[in-house]
Formats: sequence, structure tokens, C-alpha cells
Amino acid sequence: MKKNIYPQASVSFVAIIIGFFVIGGASAAIIYVMNNQGVIGSEVDEVQEERAEQAQEDGYPSLWMAAGLPEYPNGELTKTREGNDLIDGVQVTIETSDSMETVTLFWDSEMTSRGFISAGFPGTEYATLVQYSTGTKIMSLQVTKIDDGPMNQIHVQYHE
Repeated sequence: MKKNIYPQASVSFVAIIIGFFVIGGASAAIIYVMNNQGVIGSEVDEVQEERAEQAQEDGYPSLWMAAGLPEYPNGELTKTREGNDLIDGVQVTIETSDSMETVTLFWDSEMTSRGFISAGFPGTEYATLVQYSTGTKIMSLQVTKIDDGPMNQIHVQYHE
């Protein structure tokens, strides 16, 4: 029987071959993504548009309505999500041309009239965050500027 007098060389050679496959596979994946960014981006945009259209058709989620939460009057629903119950929570995303101040004043008035206490956090001209709570009920409101334009995005999460 012939004994391998270079065992380290065999292990190193195998490691080098495996390394080429890993690097080659990663390189191929990066090249694919770079060459198809426009296609991938447009597919993502299409999915987001479909979700926004579905949210507008469906309206506010049933758990949102069951919790008696307000519907923002001057906005367009772009995304909704709800769990199995209010412990899992419910979320809505709305786009509006209203100012951050108008949006925040609306939610503050609506939530405090329902017995919630607000805990605002220092905002900027680009984002505002407010949390409302009462007992075990918590609602988080985030208002952000969309691409420095006139539109704002309102993202609301609610849990009991």
C-alpha cells in the first residue's frame, strides 16, 4: 500500500477547490443581481402597487374596526396587516399630503378622546414618533416624509 507522503498538500488542495466554488458561486450571484437590478426593482414596485391597490379595496382591517380605532380622513391606505387577534396586533400604512403637524394633531385628538395617554418623542422635520397607551393597549404612530416631497407616510401599529 502506498502511503501519502504529503497529507497537508491534499487537504490544502481540496480547500482551494472548495474556495473556488464558493467564490465563483457568490460572484455569479452578485453579477446576476447587478445585471438584473432594473428588472428586480420593477418587480418589487409591481408587488408594492398590487398591495396598495388591495389595501385600498379592502379598506381598514377588521381588527382595526373591532378595536374602534380612527380612520385617517385625508389619506390613502397603502398597506395593511393584521394578526389572528389584537394581541398579535394590526398595522396600517397611509400616505397623505397633510403636514406632519396636521397628522399628529388628528391622532392626538382621536386617541386622547379614547382615554389614551401620549408619550411623544422629539421629532425632526423628516419624522415624528408618538406612542399612545392605556392599560394593556398600545398604539405607535410614525409619520415620515416621503423622499423630501410634499407627501407623508403614516405607519400605525396597535396591540392589546
